[in-house]
Formats: sequence, structure tokens, C-alpha cells
Amino acid sequence: FADDLVLLSSSVRGMRRNLEILEEFCQLTGLKVQPKKCHGFYYDKGVINDCEPWTIGGTSIHLVGPGESVKYLGVQVGPRRGITMPDLSPQLQEWIVRINKAPLKPTQRVKVLNSFALPRLIYQADHCDVQGTALATLDGMVRKAVKTWLHLAPSTCNGLLYSRNRDSGLGIVRLERLIPSLQVKRIHRLSRSQDLMTRLITVKTVTQSEWQRKWQMVGGDPDNSPVLEVEEGFPVDGRSLVVTDWRRGENEAWLALQVQGMGAGEFKGDKISNSWLFDPTKVGFRQRHYIAALALRTNTYPTGEFLARGRDKAGAACRRCQARLETCSHILGQCPFVKGSRIRRHHRICELLANEAERVGWKATREFRVITPEGGVRIPDLVCTKGDKALVLDVTIRFEMAPDTLLRAAAEKVNHYQPVASQIASMVGAKEVKVMGFPIGARGKWPSCNNKVLTELGVTVGRRATFARLVSRRSLLYSLDILRAFVCEPAL
Repeated sequence: FADDLVLLSSSVRGMRRNLEILEEFCQLTGLKVQPKKCHGFYYDKGVINDCEPWTIGGTSIHLVGPGESVKYLGVQVGPRRGITMPDLSPQLQEWIVRINKAPLKPTQRVKVLNSFALPRLIYQADHCDVQGTALATLDGMVRKAVKTWLHLAPSTCNGLLYSRNRDSGLGIVRLERLIPSLQVKRIHRLSRSQDLMTRLITVKTVTQSEWQRKWQMVGGDPDNSPVLEVEEGFPVDGRSLVVTDWRRGENEAWLALQVQGMGAGEFKGDKISNSWLFDPTKVGFRQRHYIAALALRTNTYPTGEFLARGRDKAGAACRRCQARLETCSHILGQCPFVKGSRIRRHHRICELLANEAERVGWKATREFRVITPEGGVRIPDLVCTKGDKALVLDVTIRFEMAPDTLLRAAAEKVNHYQPVASQIASMVGAKEVKVMGFPIGARGKWPSCNNKVLTELGVTVGRRATFARLVSRRSLLYSLDILRAFVCEPAL
């Protein structure tokens, strides 16, 4: 069948001639037109369909009336309004209700909404030129649904939802920012087409004011928008238009937040530390782990400090030790109530590193005791030996507060154990000894300095990435166990 064809003419007679050409073409090619699925209209000086219906193969074509519209390529088209702007809110709401009723896990609901439901809206919103206010309404519905499914606080920043997975976000589509970006890129490509007629139609169809408005919506300067007018013979620039990266903007807005953005910059562009975000079940995360980890990344875990935000901080003291503020960093790094849980987290990370060292041929001694000349005791977590080489490694887990938190932690460990390095070398019979720190973020940050440790151990490049993802996820999961113990265990 010959489908999705559009015939245009300036007169009734011209349209008849076009239909005759179409019929002749179909006869020669073996194609067939279905008149019952064809529609048309004639618009002349404000009058609609002041003519007899056209025919194809002796069958009349339906003429679209003034108040009617027909579906063509996924959009509704009518004689007066052209492409009809749809109301997408009821459709999206119906999909959200259906997804909510389906027997799915929270992460699966988010996946279905973002990967299957929203793309169906993008086409209509794009080609029907849905206005920004309507798109903002749709985005609000999406945010509400996602936060409800994932049990996120209503105050959770948009950056968590809209940032890319590699930037510690969920990668949710934001229609208000995506649709204008798609439109601007398409209009610019059409205006730079190799076909002169395409360029002329684009310039005639899109007014300069409309182009400047769309350019401003994608973050461009309206007074410095790219020129659309391209004359005949003018050299065509086929390069793609570079517009503002809206996802990067959402991430930067998140990082600028004083509380929810604290330490979030550490995870920007880090595929290793964010490896659990795309598919949590694939890496062994339960739904409760995933939900709690999202709250921890944005500092919206329900601690006393979080529940007291915007109010008097008198009720934000730690419920276990009466420290001034009950924060995630306090619980994961200082609170004596869960000290045992923190020690277990530390030992488990040490064991992972020791096992990896032994896997590549090193002898790993745990908690190596060294008596200093002053009578003090230094106990590095691991002393790894192979031949005449020795590596002194000490693990530390710190809450990611600032960009240099983990680097400073590594330097502290080196400064602490470097004075006894020669003494350790003589004790294990090594000629060459190196002291290195092995810091890990409490929220799962894998610092690049740890790659040097794995390189010294002789771990291959491929295995390095696998091991880094493992340690990152384990550190995060162990921290979640500490938070759960803090909240759930009865006071002694």
C-alpha cells in the first residue's frame, strides 16, 4: 500500500490532477491506495471544503470539517489549526496509575516510566509544539511519581533525578528542557540543509522571534542567536549546533546546594562509584539498599538534622550520644553507639584488599604491630611482601565532605606510618618498602589514588576496574548497614 503520502495544490483542479498522477503511479508500481483511510480538505479565503469531494479509484475521500481533525503520523491535523496541540497530562496520569498498579519493584516502575512511557510523549510534545508551561506540568507529575515510588523526601533536589548515571543521578527525562533542545537542533539542521527548498521553507516557517525564544529556552543568548537565513549560493555550514547541556546544568545546580550538594561533586563523571545506579539488581542491591543509598547521596536520609531542617535545631541532637547534630557524617564516622559496626565495615574492606593482594602473589599480614623507639605502637592494616619488596597499606573510610577529603586521608596515613617504614622493612626482610594509604568514601567514592595501590600490587587494568566497583559498592552497603543499626537497634 501507498501510505503516509501528502499531496498539496493551490486549486481544486490541481488536486484532481495530482490524484490522477498518483493513481497512474500506483498502477505502474503495483501499489494500492485505500480511499477509506484517506482524508483531505480545501481551505480558500477562510472557507473550508467549498468543493466536491475528490475521488480515488471512484471512491470519495473524506473531507475534514472545520471542527474535525485526523491523525497523521502520530499527531492530530485539522484544516483551521493545522497540528492540534494535545493535552498530554491525562495520558501521562493514566500511565502513572497503571504503572503504580502493576506488580513491579520501585526501580522497575521508574525504568518503565522513563524508558517507555516518556519517549511516547516526546514525539507528540516535540512535533505539536507543546508550550513550556504544559511541559513543566508533565515534569512535575513525573517528579512526584518517581519520589513516591523511591520513597524520596519531597524536598529532594531535582539534580538527583535529572543528572546522568555517571554523575550520580537517575537520568530521568525533563521534557521542559529536552523538547526545546530537540526543536532548536532540528530547525538549525533544516536551515543548513543541502537542499535550497528545504532551507527556504524553514526560514519562511520559523519566524525570527520564535527562533530567538526557543534559543533562549535552551540557555542561549537571545541577542546572539544563530542566523537562519541562508540565500541561494550561500555556503552551507553542515556542522551540528551545540546547545547548552541541560543535564550538566541540573547537576551543577545540585552541586551548588549547601546541604544536599555537600560532597556530591566527588561523584561527578565517576562511572566506578556510580556503577550501582543504572541496574541495582544486577550488582546485588536490594530495593531498600537502593532507596537508602539515594537518600544518603543527597543527604536526605531521615536523621535528626534532616528532620529539623528549616526549624529550630534543638531537636537535631544525636539520639544516641547527644552530639549537637545527628548527621550522616556523624553516624558513619563518630557516633560511639555504632562504633562496632564501623569497625566491622573497616575490617571487611581490609579483607577485600588483602585477598586481592594474595590473589596476585603477595603475602598479606593483617594488623602488623610495630613498636616505635619511643615505645609507641603503630598497627598498619596490611603489610604485603613479595620477594624483597614490601607494601605498607592502611585503609580508612571517610565521609565525602570536600573534593580533597580522601586525598588528605591518604596523605595522613602515609605521614603516620612513614617514620616506621625502615623498621618494618628490616622486620620482614625487605630491601624496598613503600607506604600507601587506601581511602574509601563512606558513600562509595573510589578515589583515583587507590589505582596506584593496585598498580603497585600488580593488578591488571581490567581487574582494577572490577575490584574498584566491588569495593565502592561494598563500602556503600556497609555504611547503609551502619545507618540501619543506628536507627533500629535498641539503646544499651
